[in-house]
Amino acid sequence: SRLIQPCQCQEAHHVVSLTCSQLQSIQQPKRIFEQPFPVNHLWHLTIKNSTLDDLDANILSDKSFTVILFQNVSGITKIKQHAFAASVERLRVLTFDSCPLTELSVQGIDDLENLVDFEVTSSVDQLTVLIVCFMP
Repeated sequence: SRLIQPCQCQEAHHVVSLTCSQLQSIQQPKRIFEQPFPVNHLWHLTIKNSTLDDLDANILSDKSFTVILFQNVSGITKIKQHAFAASVERLRVLTFDSCPLTELSVQGIDDLENLVDFEVTSSVDQLTVLIVCFMP
């Protein structure tokens, strides 16, 4: 495994996954993913134990993922349109687990043409507003 501070990259059988923890601002992932990687198509991204903000367009730059998991991440209230732009054809699973969400607005989720699983778990008792916008 390789360290892309503060993320750890793991490769097994030509499949690359990335785990980032203790991120303290939305600027950290932006800076991490703007950097050139040996490959841009990765399998799994986990962001955990972090404090972020709204997820802007192209938050992951040109890196695409099949599975994205936010685990125990606070500060997100909005996933803006094209937040995962590079992953529109690949993203199949998007999960928010144990995130202290009170409001979540998801714009343009229908752009993610192969998304089969969108989950918000373990924080549902605090979630009072969930807005999922589909474009006609």
